[in-house]
Amino acid sequence: MRNAPFRRAARPGPLFVLLFFTLLLSSLCTSPARAQTATVRGFVTDASDGQPLPGVNVSLRGPNDALYGAAADNDGFYAISRVPAGRYELNGTFIGYQTYVDTLSLTGGQIITLNFALETGAAEMGEVVVEEERETAGAAAISAGLQTIRPSDIELVPTPDVSGDLVTYLQTLPGVVTTGDQGGQLFIRGGEPTQNLVMIDGMLLYQPFHLIGFYSAFPSDIINSTDVYAGGYGGRYGGRLSSVIDVQTRNGNKRQLAGAVSVAPFVSTARLEGPLWKDRISFLFSGRLSVIEEGASKLIDQPLPFKFDDQFAKLHAIVSSNSQLSLSGIRTYDRGVIGQTILQEGVDLTDQVVWNNQALGGRYIFLPATLPIFAELLGSFSKVENTFGPESDPTRSSSAQQYNVAANIT
Repeated sequence: MRNAPFRRAARPGPLFVLLFFTLLLSSLCTSPARAQTATVRGFVTDASDGQPLPGVNVSLRGPNDALYGAAADNDGFYAISRVPAGRYELNGTFIGYQTYVDTLSLTGGQIITLNFALETGAAEMGEVVVEEERETAGAAAISAGLQTIRPSDIELVPTPDVSGDLVTYLQTLPGVVTTGDQGGQLFIRGGEPTQNLVMIDGMLLYQPFHLIGFYSAFPSDIINSTDVYAGGYGGRYGGRLSSVIDVQTRNGNKRQLAGAVSVAPFVSTARLEGPLWKDRISFLFSGRLSVIEEGASKLIDQPLPFKFDDQFAKLHAIVSSNSQLSLSGIRTYDRGVIGQTILQEGVDLTDQVVWNNQALGGRYIFLPATLPIFAELLGSFSKVENTFGPESDPTRSSSAQQYNVAANIT
């Protein structure tokens, strides 16, 4: 008996547009205090490949040793606001990079966008004085249940492949349980797999974990950072009860062509990246194909009827000094045979489970020239299809899809 396909489409109403313009108009009401101060903001990148550099310390030292500063986020974006008018020395510092130095003359109400790149190299640091003050608001600033994962963390966990995979690191976290080496399910804090919200570059991914538990749709060589919320996440991630896994991918190399190819008993991988327009537009492509049936099954001398693959592509463009645009797409495929192979009159009637993921999305960030805000526009489409039964005539099938549009202002 065949079940009718199920499709779900979630289309946002015009409320997000109303909210966006409401916040935009409210920011136009500049307070007198802000009119007497200035704002310095911009993006920090690595001079070798154009990648954003999160964590760079940007400071302004002015008259009477006045000091103002901020740290760059995952986009390499920093913002130092409410700076009194005057002449300042700007410093951008990061371990393993040469210090960037510039001089700025700020006037009241001025908003300056200053983008700069850091060159790698050792630099001798001066005396460092660490001071601590007790602040009651300090504990409130900590995001409960949040852990940020970097590619360097993933590489510390042994995997059957040449490169690391996000899911192997997730399995080491407390409160995370898997169904073993087969199944593609992740249980976090006792919740069901469907109660986990998994996103990549703002796109929902319904079934991100492959049938073989060592692999997900997120190889470490495409990841910039991953935020894992085991609890305490806000309304931005509404719709799930157990956890949130928010993956941010890195941009392609904007300076030179680079790539890698690897072959292992479980999976073969390929990655290619480089500039389409040097220092302005880059691309990143990553693809993986399982070779378990051809490789690992021969090592243990028994059939392993599993197959999966995934492909990811990203295009990133620096539109202007104040704006950036990225387009991302991902596709995954999983197939696993259940039970014994059944052939009847030359037709394969073997039961198998198959699922496909597709997601497309775009992200546009811009800094209005006359407003001290960071604006972000997101749009994406996600879809999943599942079948069970013989490949030519499945007995059950289901599908779901979702459209998402969001506008964020900071």
